[in-house]
Amino acid sequence: LTRLAALHFEDADLRDELHFRQGRLAESLIQVDQAVQHYTASKLQKAKLRLVHVLENLGSLEDAAQTAEAVYAQPDSPEEAFQAAVLLAELAFEHWDAKRADLWFARAKALVNDNLIRRLRWLHAKMRYAYHVGTLEQALSLAVAGESLALELVASHEALTFANTHALTLLRLQRFADAILEFERVRVDAMRLFAPGLYFGSSNNLMLTYTRVGAFDLAMAIVPEIERYVKSLDLPLNGDFELIVGLIHAYAGRGTEARNCFETIIKRLSPSGDFYFRASALHGLALACTLEGQFEEAEHHARAELEISKRATEPDWVLGQTVLAFAVARQGRLTEALGLSDEALAALPEDARFELPTEPVPWINAQLHHALGHDQQARAALERAHAILERTAAVLPETYRAPYLEAFRFNREIRAAINGRWSDLLTML
Repeated sequence: LTRLAALHFEDADLRDELHFRQGRLAESLIQVDQAVQHYTASKLQKAKLRLVHVLENLGSLEDAAQTAEAVYAQPDSPEEAFQAAVLLAELAFEHWDAKRADLWFARAKALVNDNLIRRLRWLHAKMRYAYHVGTLEQALSLAVAGESLALELVASHEALTFANTHALTLLRLQRFADAILEFERVRVDAMRLFAPGLYFGSSNNLMLTYTRVGAFDLAMAIVPEIERYVKSLDLPLNGDFELIVGLIHAYAGRGTEARNCFETIIKRLSPSGDFYFRASALHGLALACTLEGQFEEAEHHARAELEISKRATEPDWVLGQTVLAFAVARQGRLTEALGLSDEALAALPEDARFELPTEPVPWINAQLHHALGHDQQARAALERAHAILERTAAVLPETYRAPYLEAFRFNREIRAAINGRWSDLLTML
């Protein structure tokens, strides 16, 4: 390619095509700087679209959006306009700008027409968006439609991608047994089709599901499987895996191990990278600090998380604010903590369906009211915490019900408090 470029340097069209192909080669070899250089040098819009992907992966979201907008404004084909619109919708979502994301999804949909490949791409992007903003029934519907279309097009890997999000949506809908079965199916099919990314994704999500129901041993049993698979392919462990392992340790009460995971993740993150992932890592680090009794540091990390997560369109910032309220309370500032906790509890939907447990939100509030002598408010918050516990236990098969009730400290103490046995110490995990 380099020799061809030198031979045909005066031919502008060929030079642009060669830069595009050199960029693709550099990208496949993970030579990121060279890929950026070649894609930037090419005037072809298809090169600019690849540049958007590279910049997004580098965490340069503003530059990626500007590049995609330039392609959308002057595309070489309707296909490129469509791809640019989808990328702009995804980039808006990464900035948690729901209004802008909806605008670009609408523009992309208008360009789908009868093109089934475009429809598949649109369904996938829209499904991910619907899942993350919490419109779960829509996400489930899009996942089913996408998997069906992918199978019709004999696109097996794409079908598995939809199936994985389908399972993750089942988890959010608290259909835990269905989610576990679906993740297991995806893991088996991903191994059969040699789809490492989907194997990692479904394995991570299966660990998350086991964590949600308190089956920590089952979650940790998957860790060596993933590590062996990664080693066999000479691949690095991804951040999602490390994040979930950290969460397993945190919810199991292993503060030091959890801290090590989250600190490692945060050190590697680009300052302008994935905001959602950064917020998740900061949340985990704040949890780990509370387990180690480092409440000032926990407060710092929780506030840093909230600076990001309160801009989100989904309401799970209430989990971060609950950690903040707990950290503040353990430093003796009970009135301030109660204000934070009251705000979080008021924002918690009655049918909240998050990936992580929501029981601590009303439980911390109940303990704060109890500590301040507000018996009526304490009872109301306690009953709400107990209702979440009972509702979750009711949908679990017997295999998972006992671990769920016993593994989480907050569940044990909620059940004790509902019978009149309050702990003297404010607790969470």
